[in-house]
Amino acid sequence: MSQLKPTGVIYSDDYLLHETGTHVENKTRLIETWKLLNENQIFNTGKVVHIKPIPANLEEIERVHTSYYIEQVKERCARGGGWLDGDTVVSEKSFDIALLAAGGAIIAGDKVVSNELANAFCLIRPPGHHARESAARGFCIFNNIAILARSLRARYDAIDRVLILDHDAHAGNGTSYTFYDGEDASKVLVFGFHQIPLYPGTCYIDEIGAGNGEGYNFNITMMRGSGDPQYLAVMNEIFDPIVKQFKPDIILVSAGFDAHFSDPLTDLNLTVQGFGNIIRKAKSAAEKICNGRIIILLEGGYNLSAVSRGILQEISVLANLEIELEDPPPKIDPETEQYGKKLIAQIKELFSPYWKFY
Repeated sequence: MSQLKPTGVIYSDDYLLHETGTHVENKTRLIETWKLLNENQIFNTGKVVHIKPIPANLEEIERVHTSYYIEQVKERCARGGGWLDGDTVVSEKSFDIALLAAGGAIIAGDKVVSNELANAFCLIRPPGHHARESAARGFCIFNNIAILARSLRARYDAIDRVLILDHDAHAGNGTSYTFYDGEDASKVLVFGFHQIPLYPGTCYIDEIGAGNGEGYNFNITMMRGSGDPQYLAVMNEIFDPIVKQFKPDIILVSAGFDAHFSDPLTDLNLTVQGFGNIIRKAKSAAEKICNGRIIILLEGGYNLSAVSRGILQEISVLANLEIELEDPPPKIDPETEQYGKKLIAQIKELFSPYWKFY
């Protein structure tokens, strides 16, 4: 399907100023990706435009995080940086760049909702989906996608219901718990794939939300070794009927490329074409239900080739570039195939009081 408006790629070299040294989440991830995007001349196609981000203001960050925590991060960076938790390191510029990451997501939202862009990919860092209300977690400082969801709902009458799809191998616990049982928990549906067991060791299948959010929190707990067929089966049998019933006004995606079979931190078997197929399904749903509004935010992924190629593939799907990258798919063992079928049946049983599956 052709689209009249371009796809936006939000990026700034300033994201490289979040210095993490030899930490696995480092600036090389964006350097290699930006290089690959330009080698493929995507900005010369007329279908993709580069958008420079602007920093979020503190009011936007406070939609999700406490003012005390925000001040803690600011002060730590002003003192030259250090560790916010056992996994998350900051440097002198990291506070400003974390504001720029959230701001990049917000400007993408503004331009998609105003129909200046058809959709967008936010090539931003630091990532966000582990960050909690008052704590850094898992390389994340501010929860970019949660901030974006609340910002859009607060500022646009056209945006009431938001669906967040997370395909990072690590559970987006910060996002999940932000919308688990609060006032807006029935307005922001979280649908997260992740490997179990794996960091952060939470977000199990029976954590379905509470209070207003009961039935709106999907934890798709993938067995190690799961690959493209298992993910697509969930998209077909669970995601498709849910998105049709929830009827979101926009779809946001936390895109983690650590589910790729080459990632050094995980044990999943997705291919580059698998990432593309997940986004193809999400984009198709957005075109049918919410005027094509879909925005992707970068989260994890630590094999440089898999990250850069995965991002190129997802942008290709968004912009209809017809760039088709392929990996040889890993062999999926029979036990994993059986687990995938049981997982789908279990999810349907858990959520049958709230949703219909057909």
